[in-house]
Amino acid sequence: MARFAFDRVGWPEREFDVYRLRVPYPPIPTRLEIAYDLPE
Repeated sequence: MARFAFDRVGWPEREFDVYRLRVPYPPIPTRLEIAYDLPE
């Protein structure tokens, strides 16, 4: 899925670092919002 997203926006995936984190369940209150304008 990540590769598809990188290909879609034309970003080289090797320029990004990936991190994992563990969050206790349920993560409430939680809100995550990420927005990018995609090139046409």
